[in-house]
Amino acid sequence: MGKICGMDVSYAQGSINWEQVKASKKIEFAILRAGYGRETSQVDTQFERNYAACKRLGIPVGVYWYSYATTAAEAEQEAKVCLQTIRGKQFEYPVAFDIEEARSLPQADALCTAFCNALEKQGYYAAIYTFKSALENNIRAAIKSRYDIFLSHVGVQQTSYTGAYGLWQYSWTGRIPGISGDVDLDYAYKDYPTIIQNAGLNGFTKTTQPTEPEPEPTPTPEPDSEETTLQQILKHVASLDEKL
Repeated sequence: MGKICGMDVSYAQGSINWEQVKASKKIEFAILRAGYGRETSQVDTQFERNYAACKRLGIPVGVYWYSYATTAAEAEQEAKVCLQTIRGKQFEYPVAFDIEEARSLPQADALCTAFCNALEKQGYYAAIYTFKSALENNIRAAIKSRYDIFLSHVGVQQTSYTGAYGLWQYSWTGRIPGISGDVDLDYAYKDYPTIIQNAGLNGFTKTTQPTEPEPEPTPTPEPDSEETTLQQILKHVASLDEKL
């Protein structure tokens, strides 16, 4: 598949006119900031409104949680608050751990693992959002191959990042009808809605073919020849005669 055009938004975009966004046909998905940090009071002030509008208008959504963690325990607490915030909702796109604070990056491997594992245990499709430089310098290959990557590399026609990634944030200065001011623009390179819904993740119930195929009814053995068919008919007639 080709790339799918989307955006990521937060309280910074204010009160978005989602009807205009949808009508512009420029955006095929939105990644919403659910919140930040490890307190329940740190939910993004526009999250509930943005989520409800996207669901109403049929705009596929994902979320991200901005991290300030410096220890695995703090990242786990952030995951706990994130899970409370997104409970009961459905997301067609990943739930991303947004790690970019300078004091967080030296512990990136441990933080990403703690947060993403907590999300996966609760049935969510986890991803890591961070800058190209952090992916190259702070996160081991084993972590990058374990979780989906939401790459941030802006101001370039094509990223020079050589690792795998499913989402690319390519601009912080996008303009979309219905939003006053700048907005982050993204490309998706995977069919996340199909992947996530088929797997029954992110609040969806698995509705695809069961992994165990339904047992086929035992077929009636085909008669070997016309003679066998004749014999079967004769037996059937004989049994009817007995009943009569």
